[in-house]
Amino acid sequence: MTDQTALEPRGPMLVYLDHSVLNQIVKRRSKFVEVFTTNNMQVVYSDANLDEISRSVGKEQEFLSLLEALSAQYLRLVLDDQRRYTDRAVIESVDPTAAYDAYLINQRESPTGDFGLSDLLQKLYGGHANMTFGEIAQSDQQDFERLLDTLAHELVSNQIPPEIDTDVFLHALPDIKHAFAAMSAEMGRMFDADTPRNQVRAIDSELGVGPKDLNNLKGLGILKQIWSRIAPKIPERAITFDEFFGLARPRWVTDDHPMSKLEQINGAYHQLNFLGYWRDKDMNQERRLKGHLKDITHVGMASFCSVFLSGDERQVKNAQAVYEHLGIGTYAHHIP
Repeated sequence: MTDQTALEPRGPMLVYLDHSVLNQIVKRRSKFVEVFTTNNMQVVYSDANLDEISRSVGKEQEFLSLLEALSAQYLRLVLDDQRRYTDRAVIESVDPTAAYDAYLINQRESPTGDFGLSDLLQKLYGGHANMTFGEIAQSDQQDFERLLDTLAHELVSNQIPPEIDTDVFLHALPDIKHAFAAMSAEMGRMFDADTPRNQVRAIDSELGVGPKDLNNLKGLGILKQIWSRIAPKIPERAITFDEFFGLARPRWVTDDHPMSKLEQINGAYHQLNFLGYWRDKDMNQERRLKGHLKDITHVGMASFCSVFLSGDERQVKNAQAVYEHLGIGTYAHHIP
């Protein structure tokens, strides 16, 4: 049984390290371990850290041993009964190697893929030059249908509680597939109808912003500073500040469940990068796009801590802007 503690402001200072910092510490361990242990700092790690360790082929044990040497504790997000984000997390005293083994098992048993989201983003950033938006949407649809078929097979082959009516789902399955196929096809047609304008560089030009302009912004209120530059280019009342930056659900979305801080962080961070504020390089490449999505996860999990340390200056700049706007007290610092 693990020790489980709701995160409180008292006690040791919680410190979240992204993979770039862990990589630096591996190279000169003694110096950094002493800094944390002598300054009442509690290092934590999350599934995002474990995922990056799994991709460090051949060095997995080095990173796990480092976390053990740091007496790092496991930071876990608390989900509600419908598996939605909440504004709570807990820290658990879990051996890093045990946590890593459990993570790998969970990954093998969980559905893979993001139903074309990464491919769509890559296309927006100028990647997938040999594919249309429609072709990407069709691939997205096929992935979704495979997931539905897998779910249907499990419902039929496994014993499930009697209160769950599988017949309803199985009967509706063809309609669900048809509706999703129609939506995917329409989305592809809409994007392909005006492809030249549906590229990040074209959007930069149309809004009159981009890295050269936005990277020179200084001071507080970065999101508001950016909004003041682009709001005149957006049709009046077409979208609000909060909707634009992913801080509130769009008015046309029927989900009235309040957004969690984590969802707001994810939305604002991605939009800052999309607009060009310290934008990640090479976003048209799959590897870099996945890295960007992982960066967002680190920033979200670090928001439950006092300090976030990263070797990625762009990540830190975006984290600082988002934390400041949302009133999150996490101190984000860049370690070159």
